[in-house]
Amino acid sequence: MALCAVMGVTAVSCSKSEPEKLPGPDVPGSDTTVISDDAELAAPSVRIEDVTASSFKAVWGSVNGADEYRYEVSFTSAGEKSAVVIENTEDTSFVLDYLLPFTEYHVRISARSDGKTSDNWSDTTVVTSDMGDEWAVVPMEKYEDSGYVYPFASVAPSDENVYYWVSAVPLESVDDALVWVQDDIRYYEEMGAGWDELLDAGLIMKGRAQSLTFHFNGYGNFLFTAVPVGLTMSGITLYPRLFHSHQFWAESVDSYIQHEAVPEDYVGDWILTTSGTIISENGSIGQDSGETFSVTVTSPSDGILELKGWGGERNRFLSSPLMMELTDDGNGYNSFTVSFPQYITEEDGTEWSYTSWFLFQGDVDGQYVSYYYPYSVYWAETVPSIAVGFRGYIANMNRTVIKIVGNDYSDMGGEGFFMMALWPYGESSEGDVELLDGMHAEPMGMYYLVRKDVAEGKILELPDNSEQNEANEVAIRHTSARTSYYRNTAIL
Repeated sequence: MALCAVMGVTAVSCSKSEPEKLPGPDVPGSDTTVISDDAELAAPSVRIEDVTASSFKAVWGSVNGADEYRYEVSFTSAGEKSAVVIENTEDTSFVLDYLLPFTEYHVRISARSDGKTSDNWSDTTVVTSDMGDEWAVVPMEKYEDSGYVYPFASVAPSDENVYYWVSAVPLESVDDALVWVQDDIRYYEEMGAGWDELLDAGLIMKGRAQSLTFHFNGYGNFLFTAVPVGLTMSGITLYPRLFHSHQFWAESVDSYIQHEAVPEDYVGDWILTTSGTIISENGSIGQDSGETFSVTVTSPSDGILELKGWGGERNRFLSSPLMMELTDDGNGYNSFTVSFPQYITEEDGTEWSYTSWFLFQGDVDGQYVSYYYPYSVYWAETVPSIAVGFRGYIANMNRTVIKIVGNDYSDMGGEGFFMMALWPYGESSEGDVELLDGMHAEPMGMYYLVRKDVAEGKILELPDNSEQNEANEVAIRHTSARTSYYRNTAIL
């Protein structure tokens, strides 16, 4: 490659002559100036300093008669020229950041006087540093205040000066990963987010960093993909080099997917989060935000689990365990069911029970009705077939999440029983109904249990799932067709 130099009034341009591994330029300069033959202001004598993978500094000597300078920086990719910056300045230097690595940039600088730009330009090129090949992109997951664990990427680039973007790319789209990332960035640009907003939000990253967590719609096999990015006057541009993580499995919060588990996986301390809380206002039933409380699961005997702590301090029966029956389908997919009522008797004769509160919808005596009931003794005697109110299962590959979901006993037309909440219900010795809080305040499912050490900050790597595609197809047997994938939930 030829070196670029400005000698006297002659501007020498150079370009890449090799397709691979171009060295950064060594551009000599001086603080002297020469008056051109046509009486135009002289071209500044420029030198390039402090070249990194994402920035460089241009310095020049002052030009006699100049009151400011104009500089233009661009690069060419796939035959298209992109302007990076066009600025006027009174300084005799500038620093340009947000550049692509290992990219040749064309730098033009001219002196100006009285608002007129001289026709004499200095022209040079600078190649930003190579970024290296040893990028580590690792899928991880961590707990968030929403009560669930979400995947994210931990990235260690070879060069900590590089700016980059991380997307989660479906395995079947990995050959088009660059297009996937472009569409991802365009999504935010169309929301009006620029480089600074995306950088502040953590969507554009630099150096060793953790991406934002990814919230998924549907489920599937993914890879995290890190792509170096730079800024031009027309927007964010991508360097055509991608760095992939290993394959991992991801699914949405509300996906009903059961993972392999042994009984011991359920035992321990957990943080439980509810989907909402039933409330009663002006004679009608509504929904409030969910709750979080600590629970402990033990296994007092084979085939039985006990859960203590349900409802936290506002449940005065929290020390009374919920009984859960383990089931094994024979393929290693141990799960559990919760049947009702489960009785608790007080000294005053009030009989309480953990029970399933359900929504009934259907035709009664020729009229379509919708009622919210507890599965009381009456219903246990009248409709014993809906005694199993909830089922629970391990819901992620690290076995750090349990989901408990209500059973649906409705028909194809939506008529029948749908189990909504698990909460104590009481009847006095005279048969009067008693609500535990004196009002409807039942925590609704689905319920998410996250292992306590993870909820308190332990971060785990997601397993490499590349050898388990067949097992995944078994795991999704409880789920219907796939839905859309994900959107990162950064607040811009």
